[in-house]
Amino acid sequence: MRGRMRPTALAVLIALISALVALVGAAPGSDAAGAKLKKPVVTQVDPKNGSTDGGTVVTLRGKHLKTAKKVLFGGSAGTSLKVASDKQLTVVSPPHAAGLVDVRVVTKAGKSAKSSLARYTFAVVRPQVAAISPTTGPTAGGTRVTVTGTGFNAVTSVTFAGVPGTDVTVTSPTSLQVTSPPHAAGVTHINVVAAGGTSPTKNTDIFRYADATTMRLLLSDRS
Repeated sequence: MRGRMRPTALAVLIALISALVALVGAAPGSDAAGAKLKKPVVTQVDPKNGSTDGGTVVTLRGKHLKTAKKVLFGGSAGTSLKVASDKQLTVVSPPHAAGLVDVRVVTKAGKSAKSSLARYTFAVVRPQVAAISPTTGPTAGGTRVTVTGTGFNAVTSVTFAGVPGTDVTVTSPTSLQVTSPPHAAGVTHINVVAAGGTSPTKNTDIFRYADATTMRLLLSDRS
């Protein structure tokens, strides 16, 4: 009959109008199902401190973390973000000046609020020498030595049994080069003096000075 809409057509029209209303009503900060996303909340930071060099794997716990896009330490973004669940994620701390900072998670819904539970302290660590190469050089000095370790921030000197080396070049917080000074034959320890203090003496920092005869023997053995 004219002027009347068939029931099937009416149902289709109603469905289309409902879908359009739902689509228009979906606002930023809502997920695919139309439910409003909640801002992230951080309740635990573990560990609570690390080196100013960065590189510390930090676990954050809380809620509404599943859409995390980045984690801010103060104003610096962490790296290698991995979201384990809606309640936990891990991130690697960035390099940062010493001090206490707020840790905030950024998601689709916004940024987590500042909280006393979400803070992290960057500290200047004492330098540590993990390895040196080469480990032997002539008493005349002049050997270019590569030192690897941690905490090489604001290095002021590198010493061989207390005698400063020369031409110190810090390539990163974990590596530097130094030229050995003249020294009597024997075993010495290389110590790095930096912002965090002086590296402790241990077996990994031993440099041996050898006389000319010993050096010739060492070189012949290598060849």
